Amino acid sequence: MHERQSVGVVLTLHGVQDFAVVAHHPGTAEATVSVRVGRMLLYIHDRPTARVFAATWRRFGKDAMRLPRESGRPRVPPVQQTSRGSAETAVLIDASDAPPSSGQMLRPAGLPCSLRVQLERVVFDVRDIGAYASMRRAFVDAEALAGSVLPEPDRASAARRAAFERAAQALPTHSRPRRADLTSRRNAAPGPVGRAPRLGEAWKR
Repeated sequence: MHERQSVGVVLTLHGVQDFAVVAHHPGTAEATVSVRVGRMLLYIHDRPTARVFAATWRRFGKDAMRLPRESGRPRVPPVQQTSRGSAETAVLIDASDAPPSSGQMLRPAGLPCSLRVQLERVVFDVRDIGAYASMRRAFVDAEALAGSVLPEPDRASAARRAAFERAAQALPTHSRPRRADLTSRRNAAPGPVGRAPRLGEAWKR
């Protein structure tokens, strides 16, 4: 992919959706939570991301009541599972570090309302209440699951690192001795070499 290229995905959702929320490698450093909607699979890698995504869907709860109860589009069958128990994925997205998320209610003149929610590089074009209820439930479930299987960011460690960095910046910077200083030290007459005191002598002082 070219460094300036960006690819987004738009999912147009009609009716109650077939979705699944699954924990992967819980209790390990590779733990993730996935949300599958049809053939789209979104991996959530940390708790803040799960919280942001769920909060975005919650924020449009009242607006979603203006959506049509049914969009009138024909239903499609659920995604068939393969022999290994996982659906064939057409789109895979990784989300971490609480990426920006947003939403907007669209009210075109003479047409039914719709809701567009963007999470990471995925845009959910929600056309009716059933689709909204499905997606809200999916990401609220993902938030709850992330709270039990994904590690919480170590705020104490982050604070300690910041304190160490501030302390390091406060320390004086030691410059290299000048050449004149080195020369004077080389030309200086050797002085008497101190003798380490014996244990008995040091103890008497």
